[in-house]
Amino acid sequence: MEYFSLLGGTKIPAFGLGTYQMTKREVVKNSILTAIKLGYRHFDTAEIYGNQAFVGEALEESGVPRNELFITTKIWMNHYKDVRSALKEDLKRLRTDYVDLLLLHQPLCNYVDAFKELIKLKKEGLVKAIGVSNFENEHIHKLIEKTGVIPEVNQIEIHPFCQRKEQVDYCKRNGILIEDWYPLANAKSKLLDNEVIKEIAKKYDKTPGQIILRWHFEIGHVAFPRATSEAHLKENIEIFNFALNKEDVEKINALDTGKGYDKPVWLKKITETLKKANH
Repeated sequence: MEYFSLLGGTKIPAFGLGTYQMTKREVVKNSILTAIKLGYRHFDTAEIYGNQAFVGEALEESGVPRNELFITTKIWMNHYKDVRSALKEDLKRLRTDYVDLLLLHQPLCNYVDAFKELIKLKKEGLVKAIGVSNFENEHIHKLIEKTGVIPEVNQIEIHPFCQRKEQVDYCKRNGILIEDWYPLANAKSKLLDNEVIKEIAKKYDKTPGQIILRWHFEIGHVAFPRATSEAHLKENIEIFNFALNKEDVEKINALDTGKGYDKPVWLKKITETLKKANH
């Protein structure tokens, strides 16, 4: 496994398993236990995913020492007023006494005070690293301005069709690591059927998915593809035995359309309600 270094010195695995929309106990546990067998050590979850308890069970049952695992979780907006209590509940569900990376899930409600609490939790050792998810540049600038602390991570939607170059440039200038959700986009995007991607895959004797996931690593991002079958889990992690040349990275960079994919309807409704409440 390859690693990146965060601003605070924490080493973070450059690749992990995303658990968004994995809600059934057996599916979560089987996926994680299989992933661990294949070499995965980084697992991304969140309070709102409703699967932290299953993730905790699987990690405990794996027998892998806690210090060899990296757990990322996120605080949902309704708990920004009491981040500490929310984290304590997360720790119980995850069966651990600390998390490696704690993120604020959305830039809504009083996220500045919530981030101040993350800073305190890190100083106390309950969290090894802190960051944000789905934050735009203006939100991160406000955090830095109000707290004097730079988030170590911003987890945002990134894939070849949606590269968010302005956001990425801002984060890189500030030493913020980018974590990519939706790294393979979604089925509607037909990213895996893109002719440029398929041509590069043929050249390296790899699958289109492996080419895309290697691209994420080449540009210095952490990717979290979701997978439940052993075949897909194995395919996804087998990206560290080859490298894309500069020309092929540039070909993939040229696929950017600037278009992301809509958030789920339920999330859009929540964020719209909260935005109105904040104005």
